[in-house]
Amino acid sequence: MKKLIALFMIAFATQAGLANNIAGGKDTITIELSKTLKINWSIKGSKVVQDSLFIKAKSSKKALKLELLELIPDATPLDFEACFKKGKVKKGDVAFYLFDEVFNVPYPTAVGKAFPDIPLTCKPPIGLYDYIEANRGLVITNMKAFYIK
Repeated sequence: MKKLIALFMIAFATQAGLANNIAGGKDTITIELSKTLKINWSIKGSKVVQDSLFIKAKSSKKALKLELLELIPDATPLDFEACFKKGKVKKGDVAFYLFDEVFNVPYPTAVGKAFPDIPLTCKPPIGLYDYIEANRGLVITNMKAFYIK
């Protein structure tokens, strides 16, 4: 039992160390999604920081919606991981996260697939970002059809 506990603690410490190493030891990093759109991202929290950059971004919801829909297909890898996705987070993942944060995406109709609504420590539903990764084209087609009328 002691070995199991020690192994768990080593794994947890390694994971925590990985998060710190990936972002250069910082908890919050600034991500430039486009020339006009920057947000702060919490590495530990795996979420957009709701600060002045967030407020500025959502001040013009119509323009933000169109810009984020164009950014979601961006598969440029970023230098960190998040609790909601296997592997490196991509720019398009952050764009989708921000879109979901501002517009509260109804996954079955806007994305084209339902995901389990299980309370987690990590906000996005299990499998959502892996589905987006495998189906970026379909997801953006469904979202544009749903949001641009």
